[in-house]
Amino acid sequence: MKIDLHCHSKEYSPCSPISAELMIEGAIKYGLDAIAFTNHDMFVEEQHLSRLREQYPAIKIFNAIEVSVGLEHIVCIGVIDKALEAWKGTYEALHKYMRKNHGFMIWAHPIRFTRPQINLAKYPPDALEIHSSNTGADDFEEISAIAAKYKLKMLANSDAHSPELTGIYHNIIKGNPRNEKELAEALRQGFESWTGDADRIERWNHDMEESENIIRKFISKGGSAADYELKYKRWSGYYEKVKAGKSYKI
Repeated sequence: MKIDLHCHSKEYSPCSPISAELMIEGAIKYGLDAIAFTNHDMFVEEQHLSRLREQYPAIKIFNAIEVSVGLEHIVCIGVIDKALEAWKGTYEALHKYMRKNHGFMIWAHPIRFTRPQINLAKYPPDALEIHSSNTGADDFEEISAIAAKYKLKMLANSDAHSPELTGIYHNIIKGNPRNEKELAEALRQGFESWTGDADRIERWNHDMEESENIIRKFISKGGSAADYELKYKRWSGYYEKVKAGKSYKI
């Protein structure tokens, strides 16, 4: 099964301008067998999910969530519980909760802005996200070293907020999970590898280089992150990455 485990849609993630239907159509276009919606601190409503599954029988659609814990984002798979929406507890409490309920935890876009804010030795997630549209290639070696040190799986996803990005990175797992619980177990037991779409990655990196050149010039003229967001209508995180001497090229 080819699956992208990190996708967003506008109905549940304000950062995405694209509907769930278009995200699914993108996943189908790029040859995925399955997609997981991992909206920020919110699950897809069950009635909506049922309609999507009826509308798109050619692809499996799973419900998951990206839980915000301080500066960290944790993709939680296999546990569908309102308790995970707008989580108020610590990462340690989330880890214990997911372990108790046999869920699967992915540390999304690690070290994007800061060093780890969680105790990986005592509370390791099940996997790290080694690649995504929000995981720059600059961080590959450090993320790989963290995964090796704590013996964690490395997965790759799109973190897509548009259909053109769905599956740009995705994972290969054994089996044919029928529901979220089985998906979590398949990730624990049947993960094989991750892969990326070389042509789309090349296009992304070309566009990002042009964008980051604009940011460099903007910074050299004294422009702030807020000024950049206001002028270009783009997320200030791109500005912050360039200012830190790194890139969102993947």
